[in-house]
Amino acid sequence: MTIDAKRMLDIGARFPFDATDEWRNTEGAAPLPPVDWAHAAARGILADLTDRQDIRDQLDNLAEGQRAELTTDLAGIIRAGIATSSSWSLSSSSKILSELTHTKGVGQVLDKMEEGARVELAISMVEIIRTAAADAR
Repeated sequence: MTIDAKRMLDIGARFPFDATDEWRNTEGAAPLPPVDWAHAAARGILADLTDRQDIRDQLDNLAEGQRAELTTDLAGIIRAGIATSSSWSLSSSSKILSELTHTKGVGQVLDKMEEGARVELAISMVEIIRTAAADAR
């Protein structure tokens, strides 16, 4: 599965994973825009993850606060990765996968993924991060 990073960033912007339950259930008040490119990248990664059936099933069960915390944590990991590396690579995305393994239910799905699917997921993450960073320049 090849992803279109710009499409995932767009979906993450239109349907932010960290939006409130009120917005998700009624499309009430518009969710806040991302605070920076790393937050936008985190939303894009989560859009990609929720496009994958087994992972979506687990992510859909997270409460509003857990969704916000996961998005914020991923954005922080992305920022830290850029601060310590000149560019994102597959090994950099392993930090994100590691963080996700601590998320209720999601870790179990990631642990069961075949190696090829994990690599594909890591490649998607790198492309989304690189595209978000380039768009911010």
